[in-house]
Amino acid sequence: MRSNAVLVIGGTTSAVLKMAQELGTKKPFRDNPQQFQVPTLIVDEASMMVFPHFLSLATLVRTDGEIMLAGDHRQLAPIVVHDWDAEERPPVLIYQPYVSAYQAVQNLKENTELSDAKIQRSALNFTFRLPPVIRELISRIYQLDNIELEGYSQNSEEIINEVTEGSWERVWENSNGLYLVLHDERQSKRSNPLEVDIIEQIINAGGEIPNNSIAIVTPHRAQRTLLKTRLADYYSEEEEKEVNVIDTVERLQGGERPTVIVSATASDPSAISKNVEFILDLNRSNVAFSRTQERLIVVCSDTLLDHIPPEFEHYESAMLWKSLRAICSQLIVTESIDGHKVKIFTPPLDFVNSIK
Repeated sequence: MRSNAVLVIGGTTSAVLKMAQELGTKKPFRDNPQQFQVPTLIVDEASMMVFPHFLSLATLVRTDGEIMLAGDHRQLAPIVVHDWDAEERPPVLIYQPYVSAYQAVQNLKENTELSDAKIQRSALNFTFRLPPVIRELISRIYQLDNIELEGYSQNSEEIINEVTEGSWERVWENSNGLYLVLHDERQSKRSNPLEVDIIEQIINAGGEIPNNSIAIVTPHRAQRTLLKTRLADYYSEEEEKEVNVIDTVERLQGGERPTVIVSATASDPSAISKNVEFILDLNRSNVAFSRTQERLIVVCSDTLLDHIPPEFEHYESAMLWKSLRAICSQLIVTESIDGHKVKIFTPPLDFVNSIK
């Protein structure tokens, strides 16, 4: 397969390593001191691969070979359970094995004197998937890295300006768009029954929804469990149904759906203050908001959007949530559920038309 040709081998970390180990016992690799090695290694979604896995794959690259890491450092790093704040071992502090492969190599680029010929960084700035209004929302996070996010332009559809009653269907009128569903409930911490009610109303108003077209995302596992229980008629792990993705933000990273509904969940002011680093995490928000291909619907409490973190780094992390409220300034629906006022906002037409 390698004779006069370029052979491309793809697989998971363990599969590729097992293949290399097996090939090392067979000719022609068995008699080669370097055994099975390649001139090029490409790691996709490198921001989701832990650094030790990357190092193990790097052993398969020839000494004169090259490595390409494709990833997004503005997304969530791999989850490795450990008390890293209490870690004191020098090798761990220096090499940070808990970070992603992408972040580890970026740290080498920023903290060493290696030349650009050894580590080159090429920032991609064009998205082929995100609708213009969603791209405009998350572009702020990439501007922190001097990246101006671009994408396809499209004709915006007319936005109806009147405030109407009982109009959950409004979020389904346009083929794509951004909607902020704001409520005044303020007692929820890790699960929020009101937001489940709201999401159920939204889904019911969507009519016949195609398979694989909706993902419901939440930061909390307790809310995920409540959503799966209450939306059992739409969701099934065994059968394909209308809503077949209900999960946490971490689990949906790397995935996408035409419509993404985000349940922020937390509404209790004290709970938000205690967990602000988790709830308003900039990378977590970026992952949640950027999973959509057409329509993003964010359901949250006004207490969450009104929260002002005392720490500067946490305030900066709230950037996307503050931007969401600033962009979605057009009130299109008012509703009432269980005595709570619910309002739906969307970007005004002149803002949508101004996006290049």
